[in-house]
Amino acid sequence: MMLEGKVAIVTGGGGGLGRAMAAALAQAGAAVAITGRHAEPLQATAAELSGRGAAVRAMVCDVRDMRQVEATVGEVIEWRGQVDILVNNAAIFPPGLLTQVEEEVWVSVIDTNLNGAFRMARACLPGMIRNRWGRIINVESPSGLLGMVTVPAYGTSKGALMAFTRQLAAEVGRFGITVNGLCPGVVATEGFVATFTEEVPVAAGAAMPIGRPNRLDDFCGPLLLLASEASAGMTGSTVFVDGGLAHCSPLSPQQIAILEQGLGGPPT
Repeated sequence: MMLEGKVAIVTGGGGGLGRAMAAALAQAGAAVAITGRHAEPLQATAAELSGRGAAVRAMVCDVRDMRQVEATVGEVIEWRGQVDILVNNAAIFPPGLLTQVEEEVWVSVIDTNLNGAFRMARACLPGMIRNRWGRIINVESPSGLLGMVTVPAYGTSKGALMAFTRQLAAEVGRFGITVNGLCPGVVATEGFVATFTEEVPVAAGAAMPIGRPNRLDDFCGPLLLLASEASAGMTGSTVFVDGGLAHCSPLSPQQIAILEQGLGGPPT
């Protein structure tokens, strides 16, 4: 799953999951462009990765603006000659109730999380089609499958992103381009903690089959699989790295106690 000679773009790459994915791609040998709306975290991430010997470039880009997207992709091509891997990670998740969310907030979430992925894919696909090779990885969410209180716009955008993954996969597969989803669970990133508090991921993780929230390094292997030749036969799929959140019922404290008693005590 090495990526020597490949060129990747990671949107929302200045922090949290985006930063971790950019680091994993760079460590595997890819040149990585990280994009986002704010220069400071992008530059800090780029400096950190460059210090480890990675080829990294920070680029301010708002995925809600097609002209900025096209200019950014063009700049990456000038820098490294092509774009092989696109990770659509940029997303916002303002909390609230569906009956109370303001229209402009709803529209902004959909425009960032869903339409941003569309714009980035549209800009990158011509080169991928010419080269007959490409990997598009859309960062999805269990909230796209499950009804979750307080993230109605985010969950709706991620459900639509899952559909977008399948639609695009059907269209471009014969050109050597795969389109797959990577679905993380609850991760205590800076943005998540700032929005919800530190207690939320701990409590959510305790109820999941793995007994903890996800860690950023949980995603490195699955990401490299989807970004590399190793996944050439996979497209239109979603790889769930969510601790069982989307497909297993959450465990109550009573159920956890029964499991631990019946299986010989808490795991060490």
